[in-house]
Amino acid sequence: MTTASKPPKHEPLTRAEERALNNLESEGLGGRDILLDKLLHVPDVSPDEERLLSFLTDPEKSRFGLASLCSDAGFSVARFLKFLQRAEGARALVGAITHVHAQGAEVARDAMSLGRIRKFQCAACGGDGEVLDKASSKDAQTMKKCIVCLGIGEIVREPTPAQQKIALQLMGMLAQGTGVSLTVNNTANANAKAEATQQTALVDNKFMDSLRANTDAAIAKSRGLKPGTMTALPEPEVVDAEVMIREQAPAEEAGHGGATEAGAHSPVGRRMEPRDLGDVVGRALQQGSAGSTGAGAAPTDHGPRAVIPPLGIPGGVRRPPPAVT
Repeated sequence: MTTASKPPKHEPLTRAEERALNNLESEGLGGRDILLDKLLHVPDVSPDEERLLSFLTDPEKSRFGLASLCSDAGFSVARFLKFLQRAEGARALVGAITHVHAQGAEVARDAMSLGRIRKFQCAACGGDGEVLDKASSKDAQTMKKCIVCLGIGEIVREPTPAQQKIALQLMGMLAQGTGVSLTVNNTANANAKAEATQQTALVDNKFMDSLRANTDAAIAKSRGLKPGTMTALPEPEVVDAEVMIREQAPAEEAGHGGATEAGAHSPVGRRMEPRDLGDVVGRALQQGSAGSTGAGAAPTDHGPRAVIPPLGIPGGVRRPPPAVT
């Protein structure tokens, strides 16, 4: 004993939804017959969709609107629209398949025609095999052999191997391949890319060689040397050395008992820290600017003196490279 499935519980339709469904059936779709023609194209339907279709095809329920039938079948507006969308897609697919297969006979006929040798009348000579010789005089016009059809009067067109293969496959005399041509094409593309990469590398190397030669020639010309005779400059030599700062005590402080046993003006050396370098340079710049502003100002020995490495390289003295002769 089987029992009929009960419709699922759902939210009751509002008046706006009922009005929208009824207008869709009567005005949007053109009536119940057209609606049924669309919905019956769905291949696989659920029990709820089957229940709705039975309500739509029941003559006793023809007096009820679509909104009432959807409510009895447990359909909301969104679910009914999805059901209708599936039906439209299935109907379009059926129409496409029908149209494609209706043209299949003509397509097969054309494919078979392209797979055999065809002959056409020569358009240059009209099938005569001869044409008027334009080099001849008007009084004595002569004819010459048509160079298009070689005097045959017909143009013979042979099919390509691909066209013959399609024709044989349509007849069932040749099985479809496994895509060997696609593999060959991929291999050819890979070889072409590799060759292009090699060509690009060669172009880059030639450009760098040309740039290097032009630069060497310009430097040699500026130094009065012949092009090609200049050798590479040696790397500069770096000698480790400590940065030292020498401070000299003022004479006034030495006169008041501040002098040491070595004398008031004896320099005292200590290692220079990185943070001291900025202070020394700043004070030196201030003294230089003050001396340049005052007219006839004499240099003073007061203040710290710094021994700064050449080129401002902390911890070392960079020797210049030997001159090139």
